[in-house]
Amino acid sequence: MVLAEFYPCFTQIQFMASITIVFRKDKLNARGEAPIHFRIIKNRIASYIASGIKIPPRYWDEKKNQIKSTYRNSSRLNSYLSNKFTEIQDTVLQHETTSKSLTSKNLKDKVFGKK
Repeated sequence: MVLAEFYPCFTQIQFMASITIVFRKDKLNARGEAPIHFRIIKNRIASYIASGIKIPPRYWDEKKNQIKSTYRNSSRLNSYLSNKFTEIQDTVLQHETTSKSLTSKNLKDKVFGKK
């Protein structure tokens, strides 16, 4: 039995997108560095935005979800990640409040300023 049969409003449920910072260990390059991406999940579909930062896995703090202080320029890079994360979050929230039927791909395009 499906809830939509009894409650028609359940067919139109739209969930808020979630944004997280992700260290992509699965994408190691030849120098042994992995990229840091921003992941947007909307309706269980993920889109990734590259931050442009690549670091060796030993310098990534899994618990704090940031670059360890032992890495060179870690405070500057963490500040950049935090600012970019906030910018992406604001953009996604702005577009979600104005348009209800956006996908994760559409949200990614909105962050980059594409139509």
